[in-house]
Amino acid sequence: MLDEHGQAKKYSKEYLQGLVKAWMEAFEVEVNLELQESLLVEEAYELLYVVAEHQEPTIEAISEFLKESADLYFVLFGYFQMLEETGEIISFSDDTKKVLNVVLEMVAETVLLDPVVNDQIFGEAFERVVASNMTKLGDDGKPVRNEAGKIMKGPNYVAPDLTDLAERLSKSLN
Repeated sequence: MLDEHGQAKKYSKEYLQGLVKAWMEAFEVEVNLELQESLLVEEAYELLYVVAEHQEPTIEAISEFLKESADLYFVLFGYFQMLEETGEIISFSDDTKKVLNVVLEMVAETVLLDPVVNDQIFGEAFERVVASNMTKLGDDGKPVRNEAGKIMKGPNYVAPDLTDLAERLSKSLN
């Protein structure tokens, strides 16, 4: 994606965190570190499942990997936002720490092999996942939540299409 000057857009951590903060404000997400930690573990396992399910780096596998990686970082940035709002420090359970260490190391070793190429691809994937998450509103324009408070996919949800990014990433890896 190009910026207003026709240059490749730069995807800083602060920019990506700002997208999550805007989403949290739009969806009136309340601070709930326990729920956020459980969402982190859920996303970590979803990413591990994608890796285990796909032995070959097909476009579909790479697309799913990008989506689940972006989902994981989305929830992680949300957790950081909540910590900032409360002034608390990270207090993951030991089991959560173990899962996140394994998964985040795996992501760093695969998606971020070439920071110049993959920061761009991951940044675009992250933007699309955030845009997709913005479609999780119900027909009444309010977030759809389950009994635990997790925001669910509403009737207007549109999944992100990351196929073109997966194709670009595949080419950069070959």
